[in-house]
Amino acid sequence: MADKLTASQQAALNTSIHISLAANAGSGKTFVLKKRYAELLTRRDIFPQNIAAITFTEKAASELYTKIREEIEGYIRNTDIPAGIRNDLKKKKRLLSSARISTIHSFCSEILREFAIDAGVDPGFIPVDEVMSSEILEKAAERSLQKSFDDPELHEVQVYLQLTLGGYNKLKSALISAVRKRGKLIPFYRNLVLLREEEFLNNADRYMGNIMAEILNTSYASEDQTGNASLRDEQAVALYKDISSEIDKGKSGSASETPSDLATVREMHKKLYEFNIKFSRLFSLTTEYYESGKRELNFLDHDDLILKARDIVMNQESEVSSHLNQKYRYIMIDEYQDTDDAQFDIFVSKLREMTAPEPNLFIVGDEKQSIYMFRNAEPQIFRETREMIGNINKEGVITLAESFRMSRELCAFNNALFGQVFADQMKPFNSVAPEELIYARNEEPVIPPSHIEILLSTQQDDKKSSIAQKKMHQAELIAKRINKLLQDKSVEHLSDIGILLYENEDALFLQEVFGAYGIHHIFSGRTTQFRDQVTADIINLFKFAADQKNDTALTGLLRSPFFMLSDVDIYQIASGSGFYLWQRFEQLDNLSAAAAFARSYLKGFLKKAKAISPSRLLREVLSETRYIEISSAILPHEELFARIRSVSERIRVFEDEQNFTLYDLIVYLEGLRETKGKEDPVFSQKGSDAVNIMTIHASKGLEFRAVFLFNSAKERKGGSSDPFIISPSFGLIPKFPSGENDIFPLAGSFEQYLRRRRELEETKRIYYVACTRATDQIFFTADASDKTESYSLFAFLTRTFALKPADSKKTFTHPVKVLSRPSMEHVTEQQNFVISIHTDITTGSDSQTPEEKSSFSGPVALAGVTRIESTKHLSTRMIPVSGILTYDECPHKYRLVNELRLTNVTSLLDEEIPLPLSPEENSDVSPLLKGAFYGSIIHKAIELYKPGLDAEDIKRSMTGQFHQLRISSSSIKDKIFSDVLRIVHSPEFQDFYSADGISEYEIRAIIGGYFVTARLDYLLLKEKNIIIADYKTNELKNLTAAAMNRYQFQLDIYALLAGKLFPDAQSLETILYITRDPARSVRKQHTRDDFIRTEQRVSLILQNIFSREQQQSFTACSDCILKMEGLTCEQFFDTAIS
Repeated sequence: MADKLTASQQAALNTSIHISLAANAGSGKTFVLKKRYAELLTRRDIFPQNIAAITFTEKAASELYTKIREEIEGYIRNTDIPAGIRNDLKKKKRLLSSARISTIHSFCSEILREFAIDAGVDPGFIPVDEVMSSEILEKAAERSLQKSFDDPELHEVQVYLQLTLGGYNKLKSALISAVRKRGKLIPFYRNLVLLREEEFLNNADRYMGNIMAEILNTSYASEDQTGNASLRDEQAVALYKDISSEIDKGKSGSASETPSDLATVREMHKKLYEFNIKFSRLFSLTTEYYESGKRELNFLDHDDLILKARDIVMNQESEVSSHLNQKYRYIMIDEYQDTDDAQFDIFVSKLREMTAPEPNLFIVGDEKQSIYMFRNAEPQIFRETREMIGNINKEGVITLAESFRMSRELCAFNNALFGQVFADQMKPFNSVAPEELIYARNEEPVIPPSHIEILLSTQQDDKKSSIAQKKMHQAELIAKRINKLLQDKSVEHLSDIGILLYENEDALFLQEVFGAYGIHHIFSGRTTQFRDQVTADIINLFKFAADQKNDTALTGLLRSPFFMLSDVDIYQIASGSGFYLWQRFEQLDNLSAAAAFARSYLKGFLKKAKAISPSRLLREVLSETRYIEISSAILPHEELFARIRSVSERIRVFEDEQNFTLYDLIVYLEGLRETKGKEDPVFSQKGSDAVNIMTIHASKGLEFRAVFLFNSAKERKGGSSDPFIISPSFGLIPKFPSGENDIFPLAGSFEQYLRRRRELEETKRIYYVACTRATDQIFFTADASDKTESYSLFAFLTRTFALKPADSKKTFTHPVKVLSRPSMEHVTEQQNFVISIHTDITTGSDSQTPEEKSSFSGPVALAGVTRIESTKHLSTRMIPVSGILTYDECPHKYRLVNELRLTNVTSLLDEEIPLPLSPEENSDVSPLLKGAFYGSIIHKAIELYKPGLDAEDIKRSMTGQFHQLRISSSSIKDKIFSDVLRIVHSPEFQDFYSADGISEYEIRAIIGGYFVTARLDYLLLKEKNIIIADYKTNELKNLTAAAMNRYQFQLDIYALLAGKLFPDAQSLETILYITRDPARSVRKQHTRDDFIRTEQRVSLILQNIFSREQQQSFTACSDCILKMEGLTCEQFFDTAIS
């Protein structure tokens, strides 16, 4: 960005007025934030403690702190600034560590600790996560329901609610959901108890009428009516018909279920009033028990931090608000479009009273990038605050329209596209207006024209192609296009490329294809998605047991790691004859081996489900299928078992406390599902050059030279899975009987309609975020055979630019404002841009397909190593290298360790799922200095090591590890510390170790058509040379010749994976580092012949694993845990199966 400020940037630095800054994508809002902060500190009377800079994530707060510090350092170095100010800044910089640059939750936590008495909390409260708060809330709901048994009147209320909602567990789930949204519901229920039934009905009519009046530009009230008057019957009838008509628009000709006649609507709204009057009693009781449960443990949940801070700030009798105004003379809020009602109340509600320049409010955001409805973000709050600031001083409303990010072509393209996407304005739906991007990027000597391309997968228009096959082909088009970008020098590094997804699970297709093409990539968001998927898989298991006609549950079960059937198998089953999927499955012939096993197993499973408890049923299924083995390749082992343990324990508790059916259990488990929309933060790996794969949400705030939008013909689906609706205007809305069906009252259907329309508007904003991440190149993938959904990004593209699949290239012209330098004025120019459509990618005459191209292009010349057979032959099954090594020793050991996951035979004989335990301190020192426990400590210590650390630095780095493992024995700590020093200071270690290396590097690639994964202890990429090190902490007596051969085979596989992942490497060396005697370490340079032999050997092992070949091997018998228990393999498996 140019050092000279634009007019809008300069205006935003005015600290004498409140400012609302609307910042377009790439407009440099963070630049303005940090500069405004630094400018404030140049005043002698302003210190960091007088400024609150608030954002919405820990990551964003950390980055903002760093940029502010760097900006202040720049001021200090700037000799044009008077020496007195620079000296003053040096002192203030030292105070930055205690500055309030934080998240909103951290800010509210500070308020509550400082004003604990006003808030009614203990100042030493502990913020708790969702898992812990959910447990307390669940107990609170159970306690409130149990209380009704001792209170006849309350019991009558409970019976009514259970009959309405469909059972005890549904009522419990409703209470839990309502308490989670208590911020909106408490005001509603406080007001509801003061209303008569007629007033409730009138309020409902007015609420719906006011919104419909805006939507249809009409009125439902006479001119002489006041705002509090009720609608006449004929007005109400017109309103109900309009609502019903609007809701039913777009429904494929089916009969409407939305009631619209006056008598039915009024009767159902009366039922809604009665229901909520009664529900409010249990809601209040559950909320009270939830609060007392947290209070006993001194806990506050995330909502408490906001809600309790709001209450004391808004309290007219409290001095909290005036104290904060004096303490924080300047408040700066980033990403303000993500604000909700409670946060608005804390910071802005008293803005109308702020006539003096201090306290000064500065908000910055972009309502076009408001994409967090699931966190209750409301873009209209940004609009309302902007209007409030404008009413105080119109000069405080500023827009940063200049984009320093995008090329001219992309500015023109996005202006043309989103000028149409955002064209329809409807305030009730939270729609936003388009804002023209002004091209402001510094001119470069030569700027190649931007690529705007659609990569269209045709698959010969094969309508029968599975969804997975279509996505695989789109992923392959992306891989080819990435190679062409690199070949054409359109991008210099893989890290210049971002691939944005609508759904986390789409990453699997990209990862498989990229592994085959040798494209290094990083994916964020994987583990959270899969943690939730574990629970979903278990729920599908019980859903199928309860109802074999549940096609959705069976499909999910067959696709899951329980059976991992391919889309080809699923399609074959679905094509059979029968009324439902299981019936078709039972009658089919000529099944694949995997499908035949799944059918046979599920028949036995259904018999077991009738005879044994759900907890035991789950244990047996996990032991008898390959779920744990396959899942372990996706999710870290500890996290996988933690999730399984959590669900298993909940099931056992449910069994002990209730008379239940499987249907009750399913409802209960559904309530335990984690909140949708959560994602892991974006991560990177030091020294890596990799394509970034992430969801659109995770990409917010980032930019890439080239962006791919994967599967853009798919419409983003929203909607809640709750069996009821929660509304701040109507409370909890259930379905009521109407004729032969249960349906929502009109108020419920209306709230559903509003939410869906708001979700569609948010979908447009999500597309805007996605398209504005690109600086130079943007690509959209789609499948030609897919039906283009009306709200998909691809549909907006084709409508806006009148594109057809037959078009290979179309040129468009659109006016673009350009920031002219040095005048810094805006000049309008006509800008051309080209949209191309490609159905295949040609990378040049010298390029090769994955079948033809070797894994290495350097002197190693591994011509015999294939990178992929063909994407259509890929299996989605994954296996860790450890599983390959175990199977190579003994197939029975593989079955025991990798499939049944047993480390102790008695764990299965006792019918318990074997789960790893945290090692406890032992009075006997020696056991702790052996085996996996000792090895994990040494590995972690080496991971924390950095060159240049002295002994004391190393000791400090290990202190937290000792504390975490509860090791207090000085003799143990001294021994481990001594070993670590000896290891990291050995000549052998220093010879290969570099700070540029990566510890615990996850690697994966295709071998023999299967996805093989591993975690490397150490990887160093340096000038196209690769070094892989594996640390072995075994006792020396155990390093037999056989063990060393196994370890060398392990490193051979690591080398093969690295060769596939980094095809341009010139050399590859592995190091088997023996920590107890570094002199015995083994180094190996890998050759073409090594790779060919390794790939052939591994491919054969994989073929045997997945064909369930059980060739007996006796090489591992001496160490086998079965022999230690005095059992034979056959005896053990007989016991396990029985």
